[in-house]
Amino acid sequence: CGCYHFFFPSEKIFRGPKTELFREDAFVPQWLPPYEPGSRLSVRIGTRRHWVERIHYTGFSAGTPITYTLLPYDVLESLPRDSGRNESIFSPEGIVKGETERPERFLFFPAGIPDIGSMRQRGHHGTALIGERTFDDPRLFEEFFFLRK
Repeated sequence: CGCYHFFFPSEKIFRGPKTELFREDAFVPQWLPPYEPGSRLSVRIGTRRHWVERIHYTGFSAGTPITYTLLPYDVLESLPRDSGRNESIFSPEGIVKGETERPERFLFFPAGIPDIGSMRQRGHHGTALIGERTFDDPRLFEEFFFLRK
């Protein structure tokens, strides 16, 4: 789910005021640091929770690069079965089949969100516990942030 939806904006924008009493604001754990010429942006991801822990600039390392093969999303969401046929990894509700639940489902169950904390298909990622907000909302950034003049 998108319960832990973080924003890391640059100093060129600012967070707007809260306009509704029960609206969840955009969570900004860290502002994007100023660019350092000759460096690259580094994103530190936690090992157990897979959260973004920190964003910072680093120099280029002499380590071995890791290459990823990018595949279209529709290929990734349909996996081959032993029968030779492909099957979606998602339930009709857009939730990954299998064991993807998280402990917070017991805490937030009264919120009425089905399978809270479970991995979800694109278009099914709620990013708020109050109201409705999704990752693919075209006005998501305009709702919370404004450009500095």
